[in-house]
Amino acid sequence: MTVKEASNRFKIDEKEIRKLCKAKMIPDAFKDEYRYSIPDSTVVILTSKQICSILIHIIKYRNNTGHLLPESLTNIQSKSIILDYLCKLGFTTFVGERNIDNLKVTDDGFDIILSRLHADDSQLTLNLISFSPQIGLINI
Repeated sequence: MTVKEASNRFKIDEKEIRKLCKAKMIPDAFKDEYRYSIPDSTVVILTSKQICSILIHIIKYRNNTGHLLPESLTNIQSKSIILDYLCKLGFTTFVGERNIDNLKVTDDGFDIILSRLHADDSQLTLNLISFSPQIGLINI
């Protein structure tokens, strides 16, 4: 499908679809001579903001199983689609059985979270070299 068709189907701006294709965040999408092509079998496209939000929920859940996951991660059908999508992109991996309790965010997953935080807030600076223990913990 074309970028325009994907934009209409997934209700995401064409410019955002092109950015996601360029960043290789749509599995199996490719660019021929001039245009991006997205497989017709694609069932979900998530923006980088949505991906970051889901990854943060996964981290919160892994650290506190009482954390309430969004509906997209509790609905069995959408959960499977989303988790497969994140695994294909390399942002998550399963350790053991394929269930949410065995899901880990990879280094690439953390990288996208940090890059998104930096893009959303140009004031955000994480300088771990100058971090002083007297200051306390950094809560993100």
